[in-house]
Amino acid sequence: MGANPRTHDEPPAPPSFEAVARAWLAANPQWSPGYSRQIRRYFENDILPAIGTVAVADLTPTHIRALIASIADRGARCAALLAQQWTSQVFSHAILQGLREDNPASLLKGLVRRPTVRHHPPLGWSDIPEFFQRLDAWDGHPDIAIGLRLLALTFVRPSELRLARWQEFDFDNAVWIVPKERMKMRRPHMVPLSRQALAMLRSLRA
Repeated sequence: MGANPRTHDEPPAPPSFEAVARAWLAANPQWSPGYSRQIRRYFENDILPAIGTVAVADLTPTHIRALIASIADRGARCAALLAQQWTSQVFSHAILQGLREDNPASLLKGLVRRPTVRHHPPLGWSDIPEFFQRLDAWDGHPDIAIGLRLLALTFVRPSELRLARWQEFDFDNAVWIVPKERMKMRRPHMVPLSRQALAMLRSLRA
C-alpha cells in the first residue's frame, strides 16, 4: 500500500487593506467612542469601497491619489485630508506588521490644500448684554436657551454639555465632573457650578 503524497498547505492570501485597517482600528482602544465612530464612518463610506479589497502590499501612490482626489473633487477637502491621514496610519501599521516596506500615502502630502477656516468672530464685551436680551425674547426651544446660558456660565465645550448625563452632576457640592472618556486629555474635568447654573440645571431636569 503506497503512501499518500505529502501535501503542502497553500500560503495564506495576503491581507487586504480592509483587514489591516480593521486591525489598526482594533489596536487603538484608547480613542473615545465618538472619535472611533467618526473614523469608521469615513472608512465605510469612502475608503473601503475604493481600496478595501486590494491587498495592502499591492497598493501604490496611484491608488491612494485617486481615492483622495475623488473625495476632494466633490468639495470635501477636509474629508480628503482625513482620508490621506488615516490611510497613512494604516500603512504605518502594515509596516510594523511586516506586511509592506513603504507608506504610499505619506508620499502624497500636499495633494489637497487645507481649506481656510473662517471662525465666527467672538462677541465683544459690549455685545454680550444685547445677546442675552435677545435670548430672553427668543421664542425658540427653552432647552436650547438654557444650554446657551449654561455654556456662558461653565465655559465647557458644546459637546461636553450636549452629551452630559445627570449622574455627572453633584448638586449637593455644586460641581459637575465630566468623565475622562469625553475629554480630549483623557482626564476627568471638574466644573464648579454657580447657583445660577444649578438653578438652570434643576429647571432643565424638571
